[in-house]
Amino acid sequence: MKTIMLSFLLTPALCFGQYKSSDDTIVVSTLKQQDCRPYLNSFSTIPESKNNCSKRSFPDYKCIPDTLDSISIFITTIDSKQAFYQCYKNGLINDKAYLDTMLSRQDTTACHSRFINTYVSVLTGWAKNGKLYYIPETNNNFNFCDEKAYELKKTIGFRNSTCLKHLIVYEKFRGNDVVLDSTYLGVTRSIRELTSNELQFKDWIRLKYLDFKFYESRYGDFTLNKKPYKVAIKSNGASYKNGAELIFYHDTIDFSKQVWGCKLGAYIDMNNKSYRIAQIRYNGEEVVLVKEEKPGWRK
Repeated sequence: MKTIMLSFLLTPALCFGQYKSSDDTIVVSTLKQQDCRPYLNSFSTIPESKNNCSKRSFPDYKCIPDTLDSISIFITTIDSKQAFYQCYKNGLINDKAYLDTMLSRQDTTACHSRFINTYVSVLTGWAKNGKLYYIPETNNNFNFCDEKAYELKKTIGFRNSTCLKHLIVYEKFRGNDVVLDSTYLGVTRSIRELTSNELQFKDWIRLKYLDFKFYESRYGDFTLNKKPYKVAIKSNGASYKNGAELIFYHDTIDFSKQVWGCKLGAYIDMNNKSYRIAQIRYNGEEVVLVKEEKPGWRK
C-alpha cells in the first residue's frame, strides 16, 4: 500500500531538523531545502537504449508526443540500486546480467522487490518551428503527453541563473512503506554534445547527451556539550546514501567558507571527542554519529 507523504522542498531560508542523543550516539534529523549553491555537481546522461542491460531496468512510457521529431529520452534514477534490484527480482534482468554488475556485490538488505518510480526522465525533440524542446516527466505517471515543453537553449552549463528548476515527484521506500518525495531538477545542453564532431549542435540531430542537476541539500543541527553544531549533506543526485558528502561545523562559523569532504564511515572531531559517521538513514533524513576513537587518534 502506498503512503501519500509528500515532502516538498523548503524555501532557500535555512530550516534545520531535530536531534536525539545519548552519551555515545547522536541521531540528527535533517530537512531538505532547495539549494542553488555553486558546489552542487551536475552530471551527463545518455539516451535510454534497448541494446544494453540497464534499459531493462528503465520504465515503459505511456505516451510520447507526436509533435516532436528526432526524439531522445534521458533517464537517471534517484535510487539506482533499488531500480536495478526490483527489475532483477521480477525477472527483467537475468542472473548473469545481475552477477556482472557491482550491485551483486553490494548490500541489498534495504532494497525491495516491489516496483517504485525512482526514475527521473526528460524527453528532447525538435518542433516544426525549428526549435529544440525538452519535456521533464514531473508527475510520476510515466507520461510525457500531459507535461509542458520548454525550449532547450544553446547555452551550456548551469552558471546561467535563469536556468529553470522543475519540481519532480518520485517514489521511495521508507522502511516498508512507499512514500512520495520531490526534488528540483535543472536541464541544460552538455559540453560533451558540443565537442562531438558528428553533432556540433546541428539542427534536427537527435541529442546524445544532456546535463541534469538536482538543486537540493539537507540540513540539520544538534548540540554537543552545550555547543551548537550544524550538519549539511549534499549529493550529485537526489540520493543521500553511500556517495553523499557531509560537513559538520559550529553554528557561529560562516558556512560559505566550509569545504565538503566527509563521507559515510569517516571520523570527525568535535568537542575533543571522535565520532564516526555510522549511518545515513532514510535517504538522508537522519545522520547517525557514534562516539568511537578513530585509528591512531589521541586526545
